[in-house]
Amino acid sequence: MKNARYVSISVAVLILDQLTKWAILHSSVVERPYVIVPGYARFAFGENSGALFGMFSGLEQPWRTVVLLIVPLAAIALVLFFMRVSGEKDRLALVGLALILGGAVGNQLDRLLRHGRVVDFMDVSFDAEPVRGWLVRTFGSSHWPAFNVADSAIVVGALLLAFDLLRQTKPKPRGKRS
Repeated sequence: MKNARYVSISVAVLILDQLTKWAILHSSVVERPYVIVPGYARFAFGENSGALFGMFSGLEQPWRTVVLLIVPLAAIALVLFFMRVSGEKDRLALVGLALILGGAVGNQLDRLLRHGRVVDFMDVSFDAEPVRGWLVRTFGSSHWPAFNVADSAIVVGALLLAFDLLRQTKPKPRGKRS
């Protein structure tokens, strides 16, 4: 496969994602959260029957199965296609696609092996004022939905793709006028 070396990034994300989920499932975090930074971050076991950050978890069957099993498989195929046709100069886009691929496969593996659920364990909130007040007024909560390594890779990959797109569409400086 052209650009196959970027698949190693995907494999690393997949392995890290599955290892961290395994570690959480085999730790005391399943029974009680472990505080990392008081008021901000902790490890807390959770299962998500939705997509990224719980999206679509309230969707009725059979639509949830369609959205959460078939659509991600199509997205994985699309990412592989874009990785295959991207040029070597598209390094940032290829890294972004590789991160998305690793995260998508990691969460899809969870859905297939854990009866449609994904293990989440990173729990972030902002309890310090004035940030907490602003978040509650703006978003209705100061608590971010629980997530995992795969979710993080997907978000970082998407941000890299967006940055790469913005960088490519930036207007070129015009020459000096006389």
